[in-house]
Amino acid sequence: VSGNNAHHNGDSGIELWESLNNEVSGNNARNNPDGIQIMNSDNNTISGNNVTNNGGSGISLAYSDNNEVSGNNASNNYHGIKLQNSNNNTVSGNNATNNEIYGIYLRLSDNNTISGNNATNNRGGIKLEDSNNNNISENTLFFNVWSVFEEVSLKTCEGNVIENNDRCTRIESAGIYDFGIIPYGRYDFDVDISIVINADTKLLLESLDINPSNTTLSDGLLFVEIALNESSNLNGKINITIEYTGTNKVENLNG
Repeated sequence: VSGNNAHHNGDSGIELWESLNNEVSGNNARNNPDGIQIMNSDNNTISGNNVTNNGGSGISLAYSDNNEVSGNNASNNYHGIKLQNSNNNTVSGNNATNNEIYGIYLRLSDNNTISGNNATNNRGGIKLEDSNNNNISENTLFFNVWSVFEEVSLKTCEGNVIENNDRCTRIESAGIYDFGIIPYGRYDFDVDISIVINADTKLLLESLDINPSNTTLSDGLLFVEIALNESSNLNGKINITIEYTGTNKVENLNG
């Protein structure tokens, strides 16, 4: 399935249903409920497609195993790439940016490899919900509200490997923040602002106020970290106010 322009349809732009060993490549799917939908279909390759401005997911896999999703542009959708009840898939080298909610979203999906993707400027970079034993590595996760988020709602979220992802946040005012990597069981908190930065790029900060209040964290820890490497530049002053009686940790702060 290649070279098609699928837009403004009442259902998915392109859909595979109970189909094996297909290649979906070089298509443009925009302004549909879902751009490309793979349902009950295994051993397919979805590559080099441009899926934008869809009301649901740019690329959606449901009950589909052993597929390869690579080199696609999934931008300005509700979710960029979504896997539901889908196992042993590889999602690599995709551009999942500027989506309304998640760049890449796994729900009830196990043993998938998510690597080398650019999931930038979404609400969440990568979300794992009730998904186990996935490998999340070497992804670029810039300018999201959170980078990687694990959540348990129905079963478990265990055994996921999250490593070597490049993430940072741009801070221009107190309204721009990054919750960083949040493992399940540690996200139950209510804060005005919480910032976790692991910056490999230059940060320019003029001023920053952090005022967490009414904070409840399940493990009793409020952690605010500003990690600046040698290429970072800190201008002006940083004011940090933590209104919390638990264990607070602020480190690597210069200014």
